[in-house]
Amino acid sequence: MKSRITILIQATLVMLFFGCDKDNAPIPDPLTITETTVSGFNFTWNDTSSPIRLQVSESADFSTIAFDSTYSNSPSSVEGLKSMQPYHIRYAFTSSSSTFSENQPLTTNELTPPQGVLASIVLGDSFKLSWTDVPGADYSLDVSTDIGFSQLLEGYNGLLVEDNQVRVEAPDIETTYYFRLKSVNGDQESQYSEIGNVTTTDVLVFSFSSPAFANGETMPAKYACSNPSPPLQWKNPPEGTVSIAIIMDDLDFPGRVYNHWVIFNISADVTELLEGASGPGVPHGSTEGINGLGQTGYFGPCPPNGETHRYEFTLYALDTNIPLGGSATKGALLGAMNGHILGRKTFQGLYN
Repeated sequence: MKSRITILIQATLVMLFFGCDKDNAPIPDPLTITETTVSGFNFTWNDTSSPIRLQVSESADFSTIAFDSTYSNSPSSVEGLKSMQPYHIRYAFTSSSSTFSENQPLTTNELTPPQGVLASIVLGDSFKLSWTDVPGADYSLDVSTDIGFSQLLEGYNGLLVEDNQVRVEAPDIETTYYFRLKSVNGDQESQYSEIGNVTTTDVLVFSFSSPAFANGETMPAKYACSNPSPPLQWKNPPEGTVSIAIIMDDLDFPGRVYNHWVIFNISADVTELLEGASGPGVPHGSTEGINGLGQTGYFGPCPPNGETHRYEFTLYALDTNIPLGGSATKGALLGAMNGHILGRKTFQGLYN
């Protein structure tokens, strides 16, 4: 028969090995809330040797869970909560032997209207709005030609804005526009901000861009190699413009600039080329020339593997039509345009 001492030792070992009291399981170092927003909070903790599991609930007993996620890096953040809502937070190491901390109360911030809404960089066809950020919120913007907001500008009837600034495209020069904003958090909305107004000038800016990618960004693969040409847009060419010409070049081709597209005699009434316009879709009366491959029309970015090249699009506003045909090269077009260029705009796309 085993001695009583032996039985007690064995029982103690079993308890240590299998049945450690959960209350004695490890808990991460204290979690610190560094910032509370309308939709969540930012937090830190010191011991990042193991990931932590963090839960958020509207009830102190965590009978319902509003948020449950695992974190490995400090600092981190929680998003997607309701505004001005009391919550309880608890956390634990992800290991099975860990236990949750005591619950920590927190109330998210009130969803307040944007403050300090200012109009700047006012032109004849646009203006910029900016305001003090409400952390954790998006914004809903209305723009109208009347203070009662019964004549809302198309596209600006509750336009969702994720940043605390936006460029408003206004169609009319020397016109007064009224604007107001709400802060938005999911299906929650604040009251409106104070109504502001701005009057556009008579100054119009000549611009050239693509709705498919911004200047300096990577071009989508759908426009590469033998794929369709990208959409292009321009506005406000100089007074007296009769026709538009566009040239696309690879600036990083070994040893020289390599031409990818030549198109000219686009009517001054045209303000865009749609996606895939090269070929049968070119505007009536326009002409495509010969690219660096010796082919007519557009040839997309197609650099060697591992290389990133810059592709420059240049638009020329001309005071005449160019007396060249479809066999024209870039060089011939540049020569024929000499002395007829009223304005020029460029932008670049990258591709690898």
